[in-house]
Amino acid sequence: MKIDEIRIYSGCLKQGLDFKSYLLEIDKNLIIKNIYPTKNRDTISESDSILQKITKLKILILQ
Repeated sequence: MKIDEIRIYSGCLKQGLDFKSYLLEIDKNLIIKNIYPTKNRDTISESDSILQKITKLKILILQ
């Protein structure tokens, strides 16, 4: 089985970047994407459903 890419989902950007650097020490040829969801706090309200809150997240993808 060939792995095309590895995605790291982290709640804290620094932790995701640290884990990415650790994996790159193992194999420099890995394609790793660090996916960090950040809240757009102005538009998410308490009355929003869980699905609405998830769709209002901004996703920052770092390669």
